[in-house]
Amino acid sequence: MELRVWGDAPRTLGSAESYHGHQGLRDVVGDWKQGMINLHWEPEQIVDLGDRIAARATAVGTGALSGVTTRNTVGYISWISPRGTIMRLDVYWTWDETLAALEQPE
Repeated sequence: MELRVWGDAPRTLGSAESYHGHQGLRDVVGDWKQGMINLHWEPEQIVDLGDRIAARATAVGTGALSGVTTRNTVGYISWISPRGTIMRLDVYWTWDETLAALEQPE
């Protein structure tokens, strides 16, 4: 499985642009949680597109240094393999970026 982080998220969150495998998923969440306390995601919408699933969620966390709680609506596109597993997960900093990516041919 490949996880790709698009847009300003890598720079803003201090993460890599891509991660691989189960360890990669653990690494990206660990990277994001380094600067945030109580980081969690609140699912809002899931759209089944057959070979892809788009999801909108709000990421909520409190800055470890600032103590300020932030909320950001993010988007995900999961690419489904013929076996029915996620083969790629694309992460977008905004839902608008996610919608624009859905309109682009792969």
